[in-house]
Amino acid sequence: KVTVCGSVEEAVKDADIICTLTPSKEAYLKKEWVKPGAHINAVGTFTPTTREVTSKLVAASRLYADQVAAMKKEAGEYLIPLSEGLITEDHIVGSIGEVLLGKAPGRQSEEEITLFDALGLAVEDVICGRYLVCGE
Repeated sequence: KVTVCGSVEEAVKDADIICTLTPSKEAYLKKEWVKPGAHINAVGTFTPTTREVTSKLVAASRLYADQVAAMKKEAGEYLIPLSEGLITEDHIVGSIGEVLLGKAPGRQSEEEITLFDALGLAVEDVICGRYLVCGE
């Protein structure tokens, strides 16, 4: 089922999972709109000066990366709240791979907001390309 909404707030207010996929230069997803226990996949921005999620929401979330080193250099979702003093360098819990391998903890409570910020991995592009070419 697809529902057309008149605002971002209306679209996300009751969502368990929120996916942001824009090249936004301004953060538009606000903490007060996201319910406790929600998970956010922020995959639209990938530069130090662009972001989709407000600093307050990042600070209130458990933050995960596709690559921690890349996030520390390139992710506006991380770098902007860091420069504002709302988070510290250790705010990144770990990479999604570390969570899957049991090397980094996942969600710690049902009320916790989790945030996965993806900058993109070359392997993801290769797999998508293979799928498009080979159909597998």
